[in-house]
Amino acid sequence: MAAFGLLIGFGCLLRFWKLGVDGFWYDEMWTVVAASDRPFMEMYREWMLGDPHPPAYFLLYFAWLRLVPDNELWARLPNAIAGTLTVLYLLLGTRSALSRDERIYASALASFSYLYLFYSVNVKQYSAVILLATVATIMYLGVVQEGRLERRRELGMAAAVVGLAYLNHFAMAYACTLLALLAIRFRGTPTVLRPLRRVATVLAVAYLPIAYFLYFALQYSVNVEQSQVATLLADVAPSVFFDDAGTVTAFLGVLGAALVARVVWRRGKLLESASGRNRHLLLVFAAFASGLLALALVQPIFTIRYFILLFPVSLLAVAVLMAQAFPVSRSWLAYIPLIFFARAAVVDFRAIDGMQRQEWAKSVDEVLGWMEPEDAVYVLGSDPGRTMLDYLRPTTWTASST
Repeated sequence: MAAFGLLIGFGCLLRFWKLGVDGFWYDEMWTVVAASDRPFMEMYREWMLGDPHPPAYFLLYFAWLRLVPDNELWARLPNAIAGTLTVLYLLLGTRSALSRDERIYASALASFSYLYLFYSVNVKQYSAVILLATVATIMYLGVVQEGRLERRRELGMAAAVVGLAYLNHFAMAYACTLLALLAIRFRGTPTVLRPLRRVATVLAVAYLPIAYFLYFALQYSVNVEQSQVATLLADVAPSVFFDDAGTVTAFLGVLGAALVARVVWRRGKLLESASGRNRHLLLVFAAFASGLLALALVQPIFTIRYFILLFPVSLLAVAVLMAQAFPVSRSWLAYIPLIFFARAAVVDFRAIDGMQRQEWAKSVDEVLGWMEPEDAVYVLGSDPGRTMLDYLRPTTWTASST
């Protein structure tokens, strides 16, 4: 237990390692420049309308950067905190849905999932999306297990789904999937349906003011060249776990063998406790994955970040299997995942410590350092009389957009 605690703590600390050392990369600059030292309406016209995401992240940073400096440390800090809260929530806040061993393994998996770590040390909304998706999924499982939606969970679920809708369009779809599955499961149970309707009503009313942002996202698809099935499949294991194919493959093989041995030992019985919850984990994954694959038939979304909403439920499923195969109370079995997470700690530390960003600030300093006082400095940009959205319309492209 102490060893797992130290590893999970190390994973949390990694989210703050060298947080303010490296300069911003392009996507980080997009958010920080938009939310820094400019009027709200200018940010709205020039950045929010042209961005393919809902407006919450810009709104949060518009307020946050009025309180703190707009440097690398302070800009990345909210994402590191969100990533840490995800780990701690899985460890300490999920007793209603997970056993002790499941909580330990889920927290450890979240600690060292590379994509969880990557977005915790970058100015992107996905760290907050992962946190809220984890909360919403755990609350969904709690309702399924207990057969009731009491007021505290109702308020928490409403806050989580509204937050998801305001941060990411795919996250809004995930929230709606959870609510729809609950409505189907408890269609004959008024004590659950009534509070569930209230949650859905809150989500619908809260979403109305930003619904047109979804229209923009549907009208203008981006990153077409990044959508490759082969690339997506190659990114799954190193993103969900960490970038060491040999260790990850070996561990998954041992996990599979341990589960088979457990089935044989128990004469075909596995995952007996909380079997309803486990079926719903599979159901949530299957329902949302099916929706993503259906969308992929008409939109180019075969990139790993579009599938990141599947990560929370996937890691929960892996944690459940690990708890069955390697009970923490049987110390000799627990050494297997302990070695796996120790290796993850080493690999992820090297990845975060050696992370290379685009260093735009240093590039600007170098260019200015080369210039003589009388030389002109040209900044690549666009006509300030146009919004970012104008340049997404091919019919309005002009020479000033190059």
